[in-house]
Amino acid sequence: RSYRTTMDALNESMLGAPRSADAYGARALAYCKMGQKQKAYEDCRKALLIDPKNSLAYLSLGLLKLGAGQFAAAIPDFERSISSNAKESEAHIGKAIALLGLGKTKESIVVFSNAIKLDPNNANILIGRGKAFELDGNSKSAMEDFSRAIKLSPSAEAFAARGSSFNSLGDRKSALDDLNRAISIDPKLSQAFCDRASVFAALGREQDAESNYRTALKLDSRNTQALYELSRIQLTSGELSESIKTLSQLIAIKPTFVNAYILRAQCYRKLSKNSSRLLIDHST
Repeated sequence: RSYRTTMDALNESMLGAPRSADAYGARALAYCKMGQKQKAYEDCRKALLIDPKNSLAYLSLGLLKLGAGQFAAAIPDFERSISSNAKESEAHIGKAIALLGLGKTKESIVVFSNAIKLDPNNANILIGRGKAFELDGNSKSAMEDFSRAIKLSPSAEAFAARGSSFNSLGDRKSALDDLNRAISIDPKLSQAFCDRASVFAALGREQDAESNYRTALKLDSRNTQALYELSRIQLTSGELSESIKTLSQLIAIKPTFVNAYILRAQCYRKLSKNSSRLLIDHST
């Protein structure tokens, strides 16, 4: 609703007034956050025709490319936005997320840190940097960021992130406490169910793990982690055809998921062996 209110205010301010690059840039950003991509692109174009260095237009272009998974292409747009307005924290955040998407964790941490200097009370930036620390193998710093984020804003995302970190450190009780809290705050947070399933799997509670992976997929059918882990459970329990089906779904979503191909090949081999045994049994 806030984006719609912003849009209404922008449209009203632009009526009968000379159109400025900043007005088009601001409206492009609002369109971007409302998911109206074509309108966002059009306003970016208009803003840059008036001012080729407009920070908001480049920020919007970066966010549009980031949303499409075009991490490398998004970075130059975020850098142009920062070049025009070094205090544009959202551009720093976008660049950090794009770097993280490219696997450049150390560079991502540096850029997240720059964003935190600009906006020290933004819990979402702390969560982002915490995840970058986690991927970089620095669990201690990750936990510090997640805990700071929870103090600033006790959101489902913050508790889920810290719960996942506790699980990585082997503290299953604390992990469950945080993940249960995350789910109580937001019962539609797919990743929280996925991470809780990982804790249950580590505790040997396979049925609970499978149930949570399935719930995660009901909430987000494109959750690749949940698909992969569910397929492993299916393989272990001898549900080879179901595991192949789950892995095929995963591969269709993320064709670069190498381990999915390896696991599916294992399923095919086992299925082939089982078929051969059946043929031998029938022949005897």
